[in-house]
Amino acid sequence: MTGAQFQGKNTTKTCCRVLWMCLLAPGFVNAGQVDSQSVGDIRNAQNVNSGFTFGPAPAVIDSSVYSHVTILQHGRATAGYDFYQFTNPRQGWVTLDVDSTPIGTNFDTHIGIWNSDGILMASNDDYGNDPGDNYPSLIGGWYNSAIRNLELNPGHYTVGVAQFWTNFYDGPTFLDGQLIPEGGAYALNVTRQYSTPEPGTMVLMLTGIAGAMVVRAVRSRRKDAGDEREQTRGV
Repeated sequence: MTGAQFQGKNTTKTCCRVLWMCLLAPGFVNAGQVDSQSVGDIRNAQNVNSGFTFGPAPAVIDSSVYSHVTILQHGRATAGYDFYQFTNPRQGWVTLDVDSTPIGTNFDTHIGIWNSDGILMASNDDYGNDPGDNYPSLIGGWYNSAIRNLELNPGHYTVGVAQFWTNFYDGPTFLDGQLIPEGGAYALNVTRQYSTPEPGTMVLMLTGIAGAMVVRAVRSRRKDAGDEREQTRGV
């Protein structure tokens, strides 16, 4: 084995290790979709942190750049509210978007978000006509709710989903109004955006670099092997 071949072999091994570590990095490989298990109690909101991903999501703009989770409510067994909790690790912007894909929204939604102190940060009734909405329909289209580019500090936040018309307040009241009807279904996308890349984005970049290095190392080894064969023939 020539020195160049030995170096190429070691480079390939190193790149493969880096690629393997990237693929096993926490948060890189996960479902991206979470089925709603909401019990209708804001004090026992369903935690959806494990679902955040950088995977492809047609209803999420720049889904490969910003971490996001899609919460799927297949249809409530009884009328009620839904509550979900997530963590915002650092200062940034969050978008909450009710969509009609991959599950069609079948009622007029109304959403709100509170911080860990129970302070209402924002609420919205209608903000449809974006990717994932069934425009120009009213239900599942125009009537889908969204809160876009809400600047949030690091901390824990709770999202509430209800039916229009609902009043949202600071705690301890939180909300009163129309319950999600029995059988009510929707998809809720939660997207976190930051001015600098999240660790998961860096993992994607490192994976791409490692993959390119592996390809380059393999090509180099093949070239060296071909040159050695040519030299052998010439002896």
